[in-house]
Amino acid sequence: MMNYIYDILINLNNSKSYEFYEWRDSDNIFHIRKVPILKVSNDKFLDIKRNNIIIDKDILNKIKNKTEVYQDLNVSFINYLCVFACDIDVIVVEFNKDGYSINKSNMLLEEADDTLFEVCELDNDEVEYEILDSNYKYNIDDTRYEEEVKSYISSEINYLVKKRDYTKLKYLYYEWYNKKNNDMKSVIKDLKNILKIDYSNKHDNLFDIIKLSNSM
Repeated sequence: MMNYIYDILINLNNSKSYEFYEWRDSDNIFHIRKVPILKVSNDKFLDIKRNNIIIDKDILNKIKNKTEVYQDLNVSFINYLCVFACDIDVIVVEFNKDGYSINKSNMLLEEADDTLFEVCELDNDEVEYEILDSNYKYNIDDTRYEEEVKSYISSEINYLVKKRDYTKLKYLYYEWYNKKNNDMKSVIKDLKNILKIDYSNKHDNLFDIIKLSNSM
C-alpha cells in the first residue's frame, strides 16, 4: 500500500536541493496537495540524495501520476515524483519516464519534521536503483551563493583558457596563490583546483577581482 503526505511546498532544482532558507521567489516552487512517500535506510537515503540515480521500473509505475499539485483553482499532476525519507531526513525527487532522477527538493523545516514523525513507525520500502553519478558539481556543503561564486569563477577560467588569455590567467593565479607561475599547464590546473576546495573568503576576493576586471 502506498503512503502519502499532504500539503507541502517544494522547490524543484536539477543541480542541487537547496535548503529552504536559500529559496527564491523566482525558483520552481510547487504547492503539493498529495505526494507518495517511500521510507528507506539511511545508507540508501544518502545514495538517493547525493547522486543521480535511475529508479526501478516497479517503483516508477507505483508513483506514476500520484502527485497532485495546486494550480490556481485546479489540481494538476506531476508524472513521476515522490518523497524519500529515512530516520533523520527527507528529500523530494522527480524522475523522467525512463526512471532517471531529474529534479530534487528539500522541504520546509516544519514540514520535514512533520513528515519524519509520520514515517517513524513505518517499515522500509523495497527500493532498487542504480547510481549514475554525483549530482553535486562542487562541494556538497557549499551554500547556494557559494556554488554560484564558484560557477562564475569556473566560467571565467574556461573562457580565458579558450581565449588563450594567459596574462589574465597568470594574474588570477597570482591573486590566489600570491606567487608567480609561468608554467601555463600548472596555472590552469591549479586554478581549476580551487573550485574543489572548501569555500573561503579567498573565493569572494577572486570573484570580486574578476567582476571588477570585466567591468573595466
